[in-house]
Amino acid sequence: MCMKIALIYRGNYIRKKGRFTFFNIIDNHKSMLIKHLPNCDLFFSTTPNNTETDEKLLQLLDWKKTNFTTNNTCVFDSVASSLNFYDFSEYDIIVNLRFDLKFNKSIPNFDIDYEKFNFLWLEPTNFNQNGNTRVCDLMYVFPIKYMTNFKNIDLEDSEVRYTQNQIIGPPDQTHHLLQFLHLDKETEVNFVIPGHHPSGAERPDSVAESFIKIDRGR
Repeated sequence: MCMKIALIYRGNYIRKKGRFTFFNIIDNHKSMLIKHLPNCDLFFSTTPNNTETDEKLLQLLDWKKTNFTTNNTCVFDSVASSLNFYDFSEYDIIVNLRFDLKFNKSIPNFDIDYEKFNFLWLEPTNFNQNGNTRVCDLMYVFPIKYMTNFKNIDLEDSEVRYTQNQIIGPPDQTHHLLQFLHLDKETEVNFVIPGHHPSGAERPDSVAESFIKIDRGR
């Protein structure tokens, strides 16, 4: 793969409630993801934890640029800050993902289309409201041209609403990125894993989890 890739981690690298820590799954990421992307630079944007663990994270990998921020109040803030703290225009491909993911297949086994915006999967149709299509928000892979779409997102977009014209709330904003980014589902989007699957492990899903799952640290 000769494309230049920015591999950007986001979210919390330690979750005290579930006892998740990125340090416990770094070997999984090295073997299943990072080693298969030889022409990539590593980045992260996260909430600081404490001086000791923050320094440990800084030394964990050969990061090109890092960002500690206390301004993230929801998942969308986490995604936005991870894409805005550095100028990624020199890269061909963006891989943007949560820290707390465990890969059960290596990334070459994921059916990624590097010409399109890649969501992992569609969420169950009963999650949809008002004709919207909910998508997985665990990881995004997309060519740099779609960064402009991110820059232009309007979270009060009149075309992206719940029923009764209610604005999409913070818990659901990243699940509605297909609409917020104004992507054509047929020509600009690829769903890496076929079918409809929950993203938050509300119930076991053997198909999705055979590729990737959230590591709760329990």
